[in-house]
Amino acid sequence: MPPAVNRSALALYSHRLVEDGCRFRLHATPDKSPYLYVREIVDGERLRQFSLAPLEWVAREDVISAYERCLAGHELGRWPEQDKADTSSSISWETLAEETITWLQQRRPRSLGTYRTYLRQIGQLRGKPRTQALREWACQADPASRGFTVRIDTLARIRDWGSSLVSDSLLSELRALRPSGKERRRTAREANRPRAIPALEDLQSWLDAIQPRPLQWALAMVATYDLRPHEVFHLECLPDAEGWIQIGGAERTETGFRPVMPAPLEWVERYGLRENLAAELPWQPQFDAHGTCLNNQYLGGQLGRTMRLRLDPFTVMAQASANAHRRATREILQCVPYDLRHAWAIRLASDTTYAHISAETAAEMMGHSRDVHKEIYLFWITKDEIQRGIKARTQPMAA
Repeated sequence: MPPAVNRSALALYSHRLVEDGCRFRLHATPDKSPYLYVREIVDGERLRQFSLAPLEWVAREDVISAYERCLAGHELGRWPEQDKADTSSSISWETLAEETITWLQQRRPRSLGTYRTYLRQIGQLRGKPRTQALREWACQADPASRGFTVRIDTLARIRDWGSSLVSDSLLSELRALRPSGKERRRTAREANRPRAIPALEDLQSWLDAIQPRPLQWALAMVATYDLRPHEVFHLECLPDAEGWIQIGGAERTETGFRPVMPAPLEWVERYGLRENLAAELPWQPQFDAHGTCLNNQYLGGQLGRTMRLRLDPFTVMAQASANAHRRATREILQCVPYDLRHAWAIRLASDTTYAHISAETAAEMMGHSRDVHKEIYLFWITKDEIQRGIKARTQPMAA
């Protein structure tokens, strides 16, 4: 237990800042972090909170120093960046990463798991924390890739936590390296490998033969509801009377809560999808104290590995994409779980049963944007499938 005088110092100087109407207030969470925090408050509304690490709330000298900085920031109308730079660069990479993770866990953003993974990469950097090291870390990814964008977003979270190692100018500099949206989409299209898109009848025959039953259930869920492989462990509810399911929230999945319809509906009964067999699979999710799943990537990888190595190969011939700048090869491809998601997307776009469902609605059920849906998931749709889908959607409605 720290000396009472230290806690009293924090209370004393925090009270003074409130009495003086200072826009910057001191704050601490002793059970979660040893460091002092600053809250910026304007007209009674909290605008942000950031750390003053390595200043600690148990040290009276640190409290006084932080108090003086709050007053100086109030006079300036902004936080004195130079002072903050002096402190944020004096902690280790590991502390910088873990403190940012702790700060994010209190806010529980949708991409917490992704941020945690990237922040721990930063935590393993060597040497004294420097802005140039973060710039070089970000640039290790291809500027046209999603990974580069995620690295920029991760650096933005470090800035939001309160480190001056990441400035707005650094983020702008890195964002300027990304190709234009049109160029990124062209690059993504060219990078699209041929997908093994199975016909509905072939997929059903393959699913029928899968043993053991929990594995058949998991892959049938992926195929019927366009699930990401790890999402079979995060069902909010099982199929209702109309076959719809709900997928868990942001702490458990990549895209948060969403309802999804079955396609086709008859697979719900055929594969017993109203029974949850996730607990009978050999891999199980692990959660932190905030309910965030820590091993989604592992779960999805294990399902894909089992499909590839333990089951009879499910192979189809590459088909000609209406969007590709090349003809289809006669290549024989082996299906992976994500191919089943692509097949679901193409099924909804081409099967007359689903003619009433727009691309926007399909994208919402899949948990991504309309652009991602059309440029990635419908990339390998054939000309015949496009024509069949358009014809179905333009038929006059029955009286």
